[in-house]
Amino acid sequence: MDHITTKRDLALSVTDDQGISALVAEWHASMLATASTLLDAAKQAGAVRAGLDVRDLLTLVKGIALAASDRAQAERLLSLIDYGT
Repeated sequence: MDHITTKRDLALSVTDDQGISALVAEWHASMLATASTLLDAAKQAGAVRAGLDVRDLLTLVKGIALAASDRAQAERLLSLIDYGT
């Protein structure tokens, strides 16, 4: 969350005429793969719901990061999400 909130302006500025550059697409694929690995481990450990989808989780985090006015608010909003089983 901290990384996303501190890089908000960059995330909003790196699109090209087609909506997303090849470099951003590569970053997105890498982030998705890494997040999937971490989420799968959390599921195996019973730390999150088995049905939690990585794309839904990343969309929630992105929405919070973009909507929050600062890091503290982003952390408060994130704390409202129940990832439990």
